[in-house]
Amino acid sequence: MINPFFCFVSLFASPDVPPPNHDGPWQYSDGRIVEDNITYEDWNAYFAARPGRLWRCGLDTTSIEDGINGFGGSGADCSLSSTNPSPVYDPSVTLYRIPCVVHVLTNGSQGNLSIDCVESGIRILNEDFLALPGTNGAPGTDVQIEFFLAEVDPDGNPTNGITYSNNSTWFNDGGNYWNSLAWDPSQYMNIYTNTAGGNLGYVPGFPQQGIAGDQSDRVVVLWSSWGDCSTQAPYDLGRTLTHEVGHYLGLLHTFQGGCGSACATSGDLVCDTN
Repeated sequence: MINPFFCFVSLFASPDVPPPNHDGPWQYSDGRIVEDNITYEDWNAYFAARPGRLWRCGLDTTSIEDGINGFGGSGADCSLSSTNPSPVYDPSVTLYRIPCVVHVLTNGSQGNLSIDCVESGIRILNEDFLALPGTNGAPGTDVQIEFFLAEVDPDGNPTNGITYSNNSTWFNDGGNYWNSLAWDPSQYMNIYTNTAGGNLGYVPGFPQQGIAGDQSDRVVVLWSSWGDCSTQAPYDLGRTLTHEVGHYLGLLHTFQGGCGSACATSGDLVCDTN
């Protein structure tokens, strides 16, 4: 009998070799990574040999600096060129709760995350966004945004908010997997764990760029840097997800554009950044 609280997507694994059109690193089922015909023992060896690829975030910042106009609501409030510090956005006004679905992508032997491990990632995310006392997130600011694993799937069935797919191409961040796996992006935050294209994590775009609600709207995190089960030292505190979810919600890097004289229209567009 299928456990109704566990959503499992089982697909035939693709061959454990990079397809001809694959772009970026490929992780084999034995843990080795290959890129540009060079093979690395593991992700630590890969990042050590290619420090330029060790990005906290794989987002293309060129588009950020272009100051693309925002979508939805008021353009002045949702833009990559300015922030509206109106009191209506005061985080003390209300608590926003965002349902999440975590799609765990594997190649059969790499990438599998236990339910406890997945849950720990969401717990750490809330520690940071809610600045929970006694956690590493405590020194931050409670922005009144809480994340939780979805309890009801798009068909109205009970779920634990986790899916598993065994597909080597998807595991290596190829094949437009979101078209097959995404739950309605206007109702759920879709998170995927895989090789993240050789990054620690990324989002494909900012909501200000019009991606919000699109099938491809997602957060992608390197599977080995997820949660309290991470093995990706020194990025093993489970907070790569925090970083990428910030982008998912429209935040730029704190160092973006340097420091300007008008904090709402220059730099990272946030006035409390020191």
